[in-house]
Amino acid sequence: MAGRAIGKRKQNTPYESRKTPGADEPPLRNRPTRKFKHTPVMKAGREIQPLRQ
Repeated sequence: MAGRAIGKRKQNTPYESRKTPGADEPPLRNRPTRKFKHTPVMKAGREIQPLRQ
């Protein structure tokens, strides 16, 4: 697994790091998704609250 995963990791790099001219907003394909999918979302669809620590 360790050998194959290195080449596949290049597919999803954050869009700020790849050099595209005039990338002020993310393209339509990679619009930002929820980072923590296991946290419940509010019913109205607002921003998810970070976990209290």
